[in-house]
This record gives sequence, structure tokens and C-alpha cells, in this order.
Amino acid sequence: MAESPSVNKDRVLSCSVYCNGTKLKDTYSLVSATVRLELNRIGKATLKFNAGNMDKQTFDESDDSLFKPGNTIRLDAGGVNKEETLFEGIIIGLRILADKDFRSCMVVECRNNTYSATQGRKNRIFEKKNDNDIIKEVLAAYGSVDVDATSYQHPTLVQYYCSDWDFALSRADANGLFVYT
Repeated sequence: MAESPSVNKDRVLSCSVYCNGTKLKDTYSLVSATVRLELNRIGKATLKFNAGNMDKQTFDESDDSLFKPGNTIRLDAGGVNKEETLFEGIIIGLRILADKDFRSCMVVECRNNTYSATQGRKNRIFEKKNDNDIIKEVLAAYGSVDVDATSYQHPTLVQYYCSDWDFALSRADANGLFVYT
């Protein structure tokens, strides 16, 4: 028999945000967090905080150096005694919005660390390597990589004017594999 949702009704949700490895103080009020993880796409998160004072036109939270683009960010959530990491990546931007009731919010846009692999096009030559070794080599600079084994060894394979992300996706697709960040 299925477990009733009322079994968990008294549990308290805990949520923590870390910027550059430092847990945010309670003065930062997280309103919502949206995490989107898909196959063959770079993971992203959008965090929305109460911020600023519309009457005084001051937004101290957005001026804080913690939210500079390029800084690392991590979102943990779970029960009060045990949290798990839902998202880890970098900040790519932030903006201030006004809600319907004229309260201001700071929206922080984040992407998985692999986002850097989409920047710039590269040229490389791989000799006598399997696709799994090629994918590992291409994505290793952006974090840990786990790839299923592939059998065919390429005598020569060229990455020509292609971002690391697009090249890794094409090699995974050629082998019937998926990429998950």
C-alpha cells in the first residue's frame, strides 16, 4: 500500500544557500528556488530573495560581493537534520524585480559549472582514443566526469571550431549516450 502524504505533514523543510563556500546569513530571505536538470542540457537554478527598499530606492543585497557573476553557489535542502545538495554551480547574473504588490526581489541566475564549456570554440586533434576518453578529456576542466565505456578507437578525430560542450554532446550522441550535469 502507498504511504500517505500525511505521514510527512509535520516535517520542517530546511534550505541553505552557500556563496563561495560561505553559508548565507539569515538576513537573506529566500522566497523561491527553481532548479532545472535535464539530459543533454546544462543544469540551471534561479533563486529569488526579498531584497531592497523600493521607497528609499536602495538595494543593499545586490551590492554585496557574494553575488558577483562567476562566484560559486550551492543550494542544499531537506529536513532540519539532513540536507542534500540540489544544485551546485556558478552565478551568471542577477536582477532586481518589483512584484505585483511593489515589493522588490533580487533574482540570482545560476548555471552548472559546465556552463564554461559553452564559451569559445576550440580546435583539437585526438589520436588513438575511444569516445569515452575523448569526452573525459574535453570536459575534465569543468568538473568531475563519469562516462560509460565505448568500444571503437578512433585513429584520428578532430574537434574543429566547436565548443567543448557541443563536441562532447556530439560524441555522446554518436554512441547513444546522454550527458547529465
